[in-house]
Amino acid sequence: NQDAWCARFDADRLEAFGVFDGHGDKGHLVSHFARETLTKVVAEAAVSREDPSEDVQHCYALVHRALCESAQLGTRLSGTTATVVVHDVDRSRLVVSHVGDSGAVLL
Repeated sequence: NQDAWCARFDADRLEAFGVFDGHGDKGHLVSHFARETLTKVVAEAAVSREDPSEDVQHCYALVHRALCESAQLGTRLSGTTATVVVHDVDRSRLVVSHVGDSGAVLL
């Protein structure tokens, strides 16, 4: 299975959820790498200031660069989409971010 997901909780301060849809021969490696790295750094950035949009975008760029530098992940022919939602409990807000053809529906 090339898909991955995660849910992270940080001492009642924030909740972070991620869904990753890997594709290509090594899509499972790429989606698992993104699960382990992207959700953590986006969650930290999402609570960093009042408007975290630039910080969150920077996180995606950093993880993309790390993926490209990891030759064993096969990112020339494999990849992943990503959706990360962070619930900042202290500010009572959701920060939703995604890349690729993935997205989130808020109900």
